[in-house]
Amino acid sequence: MTESSNSIPPVPFNYTNRDYLSLRQSLINQVRARVPGWTGYEDPNDFALALVESFAYAADSLHFYLDRIANEAYMTTAVRPESIQYMARLMGYKATKASSAATTLRFTNDGMDPITVPAGTLVQTSFVSDITVAPIYFETIGTAIIEAGEIALIDAVEGQTFDGDDGEGEVLAVSNGYAWQTYTLPRGPVIQGFIRIFVSYSDSWTEEWTQVEDIRAAESSAAVFQVESFAGQPVRIRFGNGGSGGIPPLGAVIKVIYRIGGGTVGN
Repeated sequence: MTESSNSIPPVPFNYTNRDYLSLRQSLINQVRARVPGWTGYEDPNDFALALVESFAYAADSLHFYLDRIANEAYMTTAVRPESIQYMARLMGYKATKASSAATTLRFTNDGMDPITVPAGTLVQTSFVSDITVAPIYFETIGTAIIEAGEIALIDAVEGQTFDGDDGEGEVLAVSNGYAWQTYTLPRGPVIQGFIRIFVSYSDSWTEEWTQVEDIRAAESSAAVFQVESFAGQPVRIRFGNGGSGGIPPLGAVIKVIYRIGGGTVGN
């Protein structure tokens, strides 16, 4: 007659056992209490022991991630920069973004006719270090007309704009229609405040979406996006779920115009 499970004496289980070896031994004790004739716990080829060890391994891994998640919820134990920033936002603190260096450029018109220097004109210099020579890009602010034979001083900021071959934006992705779509900008560091997103529903209909601070607070189906930027990581563009911010429809082409630069390199 099969022994009732209620008649099996309870085996204490230490819930503080969280590592592989402790979990393995606890599971072996539990099995031996229910199957007294099992002797395979000392045989590495025993199939039941393999199951016990597999479960102990999975539980050990699960405990590791549970501890990591718990640690990320406290300022003193968090190790991911985004965790610190999320907690800071709860207190109303917003991290200051890196800004671009500014300068004044001197343009000389040696020709016979006036020339126009449009806003966003790209110029470059060279940054010379011990082993490399890398260009430093600046873009002009505003449009200026320089008469023949004259000199003009034009303000410029460090950085370079990427707007695609046609000036209407680089293709970032094609929407898969899912909620919470997230796409990473291919270059960096990205200068905040200079990111524009366009969603092309068809060849003749393109809409510019608006950046918001927190997409979770956006109205349903609103044409908005959120910029996620954390120290040392690429900038990501996140869309909504249909309840908090709109979802780019399936097959829509997502384009982006943005600037890269910032830091001390332009000083």
